[in-house]
Amino acid sequence: MSAIPSKLTEALATLATPAIDATPFLTILEERFGIDPAHLEDLVFIRANKRIVSVVHRDHHLPTEPRPDSVGLSFMRDDMVVPKLTTPAAMTFARYARINVIDTSAEQCDAYLTRKTFTLSDDQVGACTSRGYVLIRHRGHGLGVGFLRSTDPGEREVQSFFPKAWSQDVTRSAFGEVE
Repeated sequence: MSAIPSKLTEALATLATPAIDATPFLTILEERFGIDPAHLEDLVFIRANKRIVSVVHRDHHLPTEPRPDSVGLSFMRDDMVVPKLTTPAAMTFARYARINVIDTSAEQCDAYLTRKTFTLSDDQVGACTSRGYVLIRHRGHGLGVGFLRSTDPGEREVQSFFPKAWSQDVTRSAFGEVE
């Protein structure tokens, strides 16, 4: 990656939001989801707080006054045993995933958006390497993060980690009225 522009470095220093080494986070994305780090080469990784790593585009003109409430896109919770992408990051970067990504049917998409567990087909499990976090897509668009309980037959369920506050009204479908 190229050097961070000096104006961005100065603004981050003023806000006490330091840039951090992107390597561990890019490694997680590449190993777990098959996302090529080149897709994130224009981003600067910053420590938003003790739990969250955020990203900001290297050409962003970051205001320092009035002081922003937050900086960049919340990217990853790294205070967990296994770091987890945030929903906004999954929505943004799922399109680049090659492994541990689930392309949902309309029925599975509705289940995911209403925070319900759903079962995978053999074809869907084929793109998964192991139990753990998976990225959820529908028609190529990132929806968020789920948790694959197992790749074994009969146990191929994904638990939805879609934010409760964003969850669909269960009387409606993302694809129209429920009949």
